[in-house]
Amino acid sequence: MRVLPRAGSPAARAVLTVRAAGEKLGITAALSARLARGPRPPVLMTLVYRRAGAPQVEGLVRDLLAEAEAVGSSARAVLWALDEPAPQLAAWTLGHGPGARLDLHARVREHALGAAATSSGEQPYWVVSDDDVRYSRGSVGRLVALMARGGIDVAGPAHCATSEWNHSFTLARPFTVARSCHFVETGPVLAFSPRAQERLLPFPVGSAAGWGMEAHWSSRTQEGLRSAIVDAVAVDHLVPMGGSYDAVAEWENCRAFTRRYGVEDVSDLKTVVGAWRAWQPRAPWLTTSG
Repeated sequence: MRVLPRAGSPAARAVLTVRAAGEKLGITAALSARLARGPRPPVLMTLVYRRAGAPQVEGLVRDLLAEAEAVGSSARAVLWALDEPAPQLAAWTLGHGPGARLDLHARVREHALGAAATSSGEQPYWVVSDDDVRYSRGSVGRLVALMARGGIDVAGPAHCATSEWNHSFTLARPFTVARSCHFVETGPVLAFSPRAQERLLPFPVGSAAGWGMEAHWSSRTQEGLRSAIVDAVAVDHLVPMGGSYDAVAEWENCRAFTRRYGVEDVSDLKTVVGAWRAWQPRAPWLTTSG
């Protein structure tokens, strides 16, 4: 079912305007904030950036660390520069050079986990982030807290109405904490529970941009893992995705990759299994003893 009218049409712009106004009221954020209270699991955020995006990246890192300190949880950020490392990010930048997006994130993760363990010895939730994103509602910490509370293994935040989104399916739904579904996009932000990391890594070889990788971590193809879009956390993607890739080649690689999982098109994965509403203290898909 089509969520929005034709892109760019007056009707589509009107729908986006109404959605943006609703988001500013903060009703969903207010109702779901209580669900993220209490102890939070440790977080490792890896971020691949270009030097031009350094100011935005610095804000993301400092917000992550400040929130973790405020709530008494553990968080680390380890970065990789695609071009020249930015001086203000030097303390967090592991290295620099070109490479496939998810391969770089996996390499940075492996180094970070090998270099230092969390104080509790608990494996962190892993958050993969691009450099051209900001949070219009919630935060990295809240995303992970809601994943842990909802038993979610693979998740991405929703997009706010003004974001540069590729799939209307990922737009934030009102009064919703999360949607258990088969489709979680590769970016601009993606998060994995410790269990998902054990099951899904190393990533199989796919397109350089990671297109089609949704089929690899979809709960439709990975029995025992739950994937979801967390609507209580919304991001504003600042630039359209795919601008630095050969779109034709990436698309062909994407189609070949998804077919390995019996998925003809990633759009076939856009199925909602269950919805966790903001007034529900517990995700409805969790068992009484879960």
